[in-house]
Amino acid sequence: YREDGRSSEARALYGKLYQYNPLDPAFASAFVELTLDDVRSGKTPANADLVRARNIAIDAREGARTDPPTFWRTAIQVMELSAALGETKPINNTLRFNANNNADVGTDLIKPRVATADGKTADDPRVHRAAGTEAKDLAVRYLALYQLSGITEKPTFRIEDVTTPDGPVTVFVAIAAPAVSAVTVEDVTVFTCAPAGAQP
Repeated sequence: YREDGRSSEARALYGKLYQYNPLDPAFASAFVELTLDDVRSGKTPANADLVRARNIAIDAREGARTDPPTFWRTAIQVMELSAALGETKPINNTLRFNANNNADVGTDLIKPRVATADGKTADDPRVHRAAGTEAKDLAVRYLALYQLSGITEKPTFRIEDVTTPDGPVTVFVAIAAPAVSAVTVEDVTVFTCAPAGAQP
C-alpha cells in the first residue's frame, strides 16, 4: 500500500500489525515510516505524533540488536524524527558516538571481504561491499543526516558504485580514502584504492 501511494490503507494495516505485536521491530519500523512519509511529503504532524513515533522507533531499535538492517533502519528513523522535532543535539551525539566506535551503516551492513585463494590479494580494508540494495538505501539515508541544518559532525564514509566485470558493485569507502577501482587477480575481483595522493 505504501509503495502504491495508498497511505491511508497502509496506515490502517500497519497500525493493526503494530497493535497486534508492538514488540515486533519490523512492524514498529513500518508504522513509524508512515509518520516520516508525512514529514517528507510536506505535511506537519503534531509534535505529540512525532514524539510518539520516535519513542516507538527507539523501542524497536533496542529490540532489533540481532537484526542489523532493522536496527539501522530504526536508528535512522529516531534521528530523522529528532530532526523533524528540531532537535539536533541527539543527532550529533549519536553520529559522534557511532564514528568513535567505528560502528555505522558503512561498517555494519556489509559483505565479507573478498580475497584470492592464497589470501595475498584482498579488498582494501578501507572498502566494504554493501550487503545489498537495502544496505545502500539505508546508507543514503544515514549520510543525508549529515546534510541537515545544525549537524556539525562529518561523515566517515561515502558510497561508490564501482564497475566490475560482473557489473556495478556498491561499496562503502572510508571518507579519506582515494578513489576505488576493481582489479581482477586469479579470476577474483577485488577492490583497491588509487595510489596515495590521488583524489577521491
